[in-house]
Amino acid sequence: MILGQEKAGIVTNSLKNWRKDIPMKEYKVITLPLAEEDIADQTDYIAFELKSPETAINMVRGFQEVIKSLSLFPQSHELDEDEELAGYGIRRYIIRIIKFIL
Repeated sequence: MILGQEKAGIVTNSLKNWRKDIPMKEYKVITLPLAEEDIADQTDYIAFELKSPETAINMVRGFQEVIKSLSLFPQSHELDEDEELAGYGIRRYIIRIIKFIL
């Protein structure tokens, strides 16, 4: 499939143009308790220690978006670098926080 190519009268360059009569399979994404605990610890640190609750909220929203994208496109992120985890199909996503000083 080539992005932007018309096929059966439908432009295939975005999901909003997806044919409604073709169901998209949605996968179940499982977040391990340890990962949930890590997310809670990181966001609590950002919200309370760094006194930046808006950044913590945005971080949680970012995690939610990644999880949602994995449910529709499970292979959109690379397999974990740990071979054992990759063998189970566990994927990883790295969030980079960049600080700009102006």
